[in-house]
Amino acid sequence: MNRLRIGRAALLVFFPASVLACTCVPGIPLEDQVRTSDLVSFATVIRRVPPSRHFIQQNGRSVEIESGGDMAGWVTLPTQCWKGKVSETLIVYSEISDAACGYAFELGKDYLIFARLEQKGAEAWHAQAGWPKGTRFPAATTHICSGTQPIRSAILSDLDFGEPIWVRGDPDAGQPQNVR
Repeated sequence: MNRLRIGRAALLVFFPASVLACTCVPGIPLEDQVRTSDLVSFATVIRRVPPSRHFIQQNGRSVEIESGGDMAGWVTLPTQCWKGKVSETLIVYSEISDAACGYAFELGKDYLIFARLEQKGAEAWHAQAGWPKGTRFPAATTHICSGTQPIRSAILSDLDFGEPIWVRGDPDAGQPQNVR
């Protein structure tokens, strides 16, 4: 029995990513991802907002610490929206660590974003996370299991969301608004 415990501990020490990594249920239909999301849009990522800095006292010195569950903000320019409230710019938050299911966007790339709106409170999923200073709630959040992905021509042909409720630059679309 002790050898089994030692073996498990060794796995954690030598292969922590494989033992603690986030895993997603494969094959979730696109319709379910849309249904369970509060916001569905195409957007271009233009900037990253780092999480708040945290410090602890260690041996009389202030030491900065970082938690994989801390949230980074990704400033986006929505181009089309099918579900939810959009604005001229939208900040989408995600954990900074992929082990915590965080989504790492690339600046300048276009994405199909599926996001949930998170409230800040004791019962909220990310209540203990380090949110960037100035975060306003409800905040749009995404993760690697949400269906968020880079826009590629291959996926565009598979999408059938119907007409978007808002399109950037469309004079008939009016101002961004909450339609659904």
